[in-house]
Amino acid sequence: MTNTMESLTRIIAEKKLFAVFQPILSLSTGVVLGYEALSRISEDGLFSSPEELFIAAKENHRLWELEQLARCISLKSAQSFMTPPISKKLFLNVNPYILQDDSFIRGFTKEFLTEYG
Repeated sequence: MTNTMESLTRIIAEKKLFAVFQPILSLSTGVVLGYEALSRISEDGLFSSPEELFIAAKENHRLWELEQLARCISLKSAQSFMTPPISKKLFLNVNPYILQDDSFIRGFTKEFLTEYG
């Protein structure tokens, strides 16, 4: 197994991601409209950015697993970050290649939105 595959496998298995939330502002008023959930890697290692991690996941046929993990962590973190009443929008990035992945599950995000309220 290559170093890339080992690191990727460890990050997915040990859930070595966390979410940060970037405010999305109205250009006309400066008011916060919502937050973009961004994935970050919680360990130093082979990947210097989330982009590199997602590229490696695609190349190693692990994109759906990584996408699933990133969404789960983002939605779970948003539950506490955006404490009710939720009056802002949550923006999630979706890797466009995931729609072509044989493992892709339609409705996955909706299920987690329901689970995390």
